[in-house]
Amino acid sequence: MMSVTPLTAAEFGTPSKTDPGFVSAAAIPPLSSLPGAPAKIYLDFNGHFQATPAISTFPPNLASPAFTVDGEATNPSARNDAIRDIWARVAEDYAPFNVNVTTVDPGDFSHASHNLRVVVTGESPTSPDEGGLAMKGSFAVETLENVVYVFTRVRHDSLEETPGSLRELPFIGKVASHEAGHAFGLDEQALWQNGQLVEEFHPGLGTKGPIMGNPRATTRTIWWRGQDKVGQVQDDMAIIASATNGFGFRPDEMGSSFANPQTLTNYDPVFGALTGSGVISTTSDVDVFRFDWSGGFATIRLDIGTLGQRDTANLDPKLELYRQNSDIATISPAPSRTDQLATLVKQASPGSGQISMDIPAGVYFVKVGSQGAYGDVGQYVVNVLDRNGPRIDAASIATVSAGVTSVLVTFNKDIDAATFTTADVTATGANLLSVAATNSPRAFLVTVTPTASTGAWSFTVGPNIKDRYGNLMDQNSDRQLGKTNDVFIFNNLVASELSAGGISTITKKSRLSPRLVDLAFATR
Repeated sequence: MMSVTPLTAAEFGTPSKTDPGFVSAAAIPPLSSLPGAPAKIYLDFNGHFQATPAISTFPPNLASPAFTVDGEATNPSARNDAIRDIWARVAEDYAPFNVNVTTVDPGDFSHASHNLRVVVTGESPTSPDEGGLAMKGSFAVETLENVVYVFTRVRHDSLEETPGSLRELPFIGKVASHEAGHAFGLDEQALWQNGQLVEEFHPGLGTKGPIMGNPRATTRTIWWRGQDKVGQVQDDMAIIASATNGFGFRPDEMGSSFANPQTLTNYDPVFGALTGSGVISTTSDVDVFRFDWSGGFATIRLDIGTLGQRDTANLDPKLELYRQNSDIATISPAPSRTDQLATLVKQASPGSGQISMDIPAGVYFVKVGSQGAYGDVGQYVVNVLDRNGPRIDAASIATVSAGVTSVLVTFNKDIDAATFTTADVTATGANLLSVAATNSPRAFLVTVTPTASTGAWSFTVGPNIKDRYGNLMDQNSDRQLGKTNDVFIFNNLVASELSAGGISTITKKSRLSPRLVDLAFATR
């Protein structure tokens, strides 16, 4: 049975009376876009019984079947994938607001609860081609039920589409946002030309169209500011965030200026990136991220939409990269005046979503914002991709005691300590004892015992040592990682003179710097 059916409350609990696609709420993936928000949009995929009609044309005691992808509860994996897709689209549409889009039943749907139920079900009980139904303002109007409906299947008597077919997931997601919009007090956005009503449901302009219209031919649907079907100007976002609904816009995240940036410290070894995320909730909102760069080629990439799922995205982003000037490099926290920062790239080219360039070592800031047109708001993930191999910047003798010498080896980047072992060191004129990490992820102690009390000894490090992103060494900085010439040579030309107490000051030592090593290989 595909259509919703009026039942008594007692019958709804009887499996033989209800739709065979009914599933337990426990089987639905628990998803939440903003836990702790004062309001919730509950996407109800597991079937619903409505005693008092939520829609004026609906009968009482209405049982709505659970959402399925095949008409029966036989493919939970595909169903849950579809649920995640639909949820992601609604979560993106309502990301600018202080509301949690969730698949977890909050239980209370009284108006005081600030929870809206969106029933995602099968076919419409009243019209073959309806995508969804809601009563305007039902979220705040006490006399209306706080419930709206989304119909995922075309009724068998429909002439519009293939009877009984499942509608496309992007369409289902947008209908859910649309019907929730009605509950929050919105009318449809209409198309007017020269003072005349052309379309009651605005079809969109170019590549974008209004959520509160019918923009099925567009690639991006957003909240809109335009005329409704009676010619009144409707500001969608202002109405949703109004005091009538009571939840407002999403609170701004930390890091909205150069003086108070978010620090990118979330290392993603799979993608080789520093990662951060945020929401641009208004067209004037900006987020600023700070990161330290050890030098080399960088790609700053912006993925938009829910969890970076680009085809859900509403945001048309603006991406900027700044470098902290050397004359203020010692100021902490970072300076608040933008004229104290040298702008390397002002804006990514439209649609590219990334900046790629070679930048020297230093402190950098990524600034994310909106291009500024109405509705250009939403979620994003920013990634600073590091494909540069680590190199050793310095090495010096740290301790000498009873014939044992420890050399402090310092890299230009954080190193995966598990990849730097004694197998990565070859000693000449000395016996290798150990490789040990220090409190710094960039510094390691290589300990040896010289085989003679006087005379030169050395050791070679690399090239199979990796940084935290999995990049092999690139000691000669030619971007050819882990090659045989990507090694560092420490050469102690004159042995240490030990005092009677066992520890002495090094009277004379020398080592090959990374630059000298590079030059040595370059001349071969």
